[in-house]
Amino acid sequence: MLLPSHLKISRHGIFNFRIVLPAPIAIAIGQREIKRSLHTRCPIEAKGNAYELSARILPVIHRVRTIMTIDPNSIDPTKIKKLIVQGLTVDRKGTVRVDRMETSNDPKVMKQELKAFREEITEKMQNVRPPLNQEGLNLLEDIEGKPPRIKQSLKDAFSVYVQRFSAGGTEGSYNNTLNLFARLIGDENRMVHTITKGECQYVADALQLIRKNAQQLGVKIGTAKEIVKKPKRIPKKDRLSNSTINQHYQIIQQFFDWAIGSGRYTLPNPIEGIARLSVGDSRLSAEAFNDDELNKVFVAGEFEKAKRPHQFWVPLIGLFTGARANEIAMLRLQDLVKQDGIRCFAITHEPDADEPTRTKNRASRRKVPIHPRLLALGFDEYIKDLKSIKATRLFPYLPIDKKGKRDKNVSRDFNNGLLKRVRVHKPRTKVFHSFRDTCVAALAKGKLHEKYIAQWVGHSPRGMQSTSYLEKLPMDELSKLC
Repeated sequence: MLLPSHLKISRHGIFNFRIVLPAPIAIAIGQREIKRSLHTRCPIEAKGNAYELSARILPVIHRVRTIMTIDPNSIDPTKIKKLIVQGLTVDRKGTVRVDRMETSNDPKVMKQELKAFREEITEKMQNVRPPLNQEGLNLLEDIEGKPPRIKQSLKDAFSVYVQRFSAGGTEGSYNNTLNLFARLIGDENRMVHTITKGECQYVADALQLIRKNAQQLGVKIGTAKEIVKKPKRIPKKDRLSNSTINQHYQIIQQFFDWAIGSGRYTLPNPIEGIARLSVGDSRLSAEAFNDDELNKVFVAGEFEKAKRPHQFWVPLIGLFTGARANEIAMLRLQDLVKQDGIRCFAITHEPDADEPTRTKNRASRRKVPIHPRLLALGFDEYIKDLKSIKATRLFPYLPIDKKGKRDKNVSRDFNNGLLKRVRVHKPRTKVFHSFRDTCVAALAKGKLHEKYIAQWVGHSPRGMQSTSYLEKLPMDELSKLC
């Protein structure tokens, strides 16, 4: 009888099951073949056991080969070997005997052999054991990740994510980044859970090679692999800046954080760990004000020369809350609320309200205690004046721009006005946004947990402890930090 290519007989007459591994797997684990004893001298029983084993092991090899072809560095070779060697059983007692790793997996040969086998002994197929035992399933999950709870394309997932988490002027940047990511991956219909770390590394490399404003200019953008393997000669000044690339990294990483949390992605964040680029001296971010600078701003006499309410109150609110300039400029009288008996600023996102407000993102929506020093400086009297003229906003005369923001005059008057007059201003370094860093530094100095600092200033909490185990600080406790 002609034996199937998967079967070999030893010199002792015992049938063995052999598989020749695909090249990516063979190279990774340093073994070309698998060979397992079927513990029988009967050719009919051997064929039955061989097909049983084929049904279990070939799909696993196919899945591992697919992963390694896409991203050869994404899984540990020792886990592959352990999966194939230990994750399967051979005989009815559950024991495994492995001599070395061997089989042809030609689908045509498999089809012919299976047809011949079914004609010869169909009853053997009625009692096929599960494709993998529990250890094998656990190992496969370790390699591939658990099946996602929600299987969704990049296009559909982006739509849900942007709708839920972008706000105000950020929606455009979110859409721009995620659409660019889909183009670089190659297909917006790719399922989220199939994206690999290797592909994301290609995206990171490609971002440094493409022309800035390419999407707006209608310039064709290829896939990340195409760009990296055949880069075009684009002058550095015409490429994306490091700052812009870092912003893309941040949005993509936040998207995958959400995808993991919502059950759309089951492996570690594929963009995490990719190094951010240096932005150089011209791209410095805001820094906290020191005590000497705060004295120059508020004590030296220039501050008392404020002519408009926002020139006086907005810097003070920024100092005591760490709120963003637009968050303060947007405040309505109805946003002055009480929680747990504590007076607060409610920073909200209601773009469709009669008196609309916008926040940067979901984490920005919060309540911050009103500092007693503001009340001592006459904040209540200012509120009474606003109510007497039937105003609905804290700063009703601040104009709204095309992005729905109201902070243009605030930033202009403080950065280019007061800070320059007291000689504290430094472009991008000592600006209104420095109040946020000043507030964070003060809270950190008091050894407040990072989650509660994030709660105060409207940042997304980081880390397992922050996101999973710590509840938000009650307002009465938060107010004690004032």
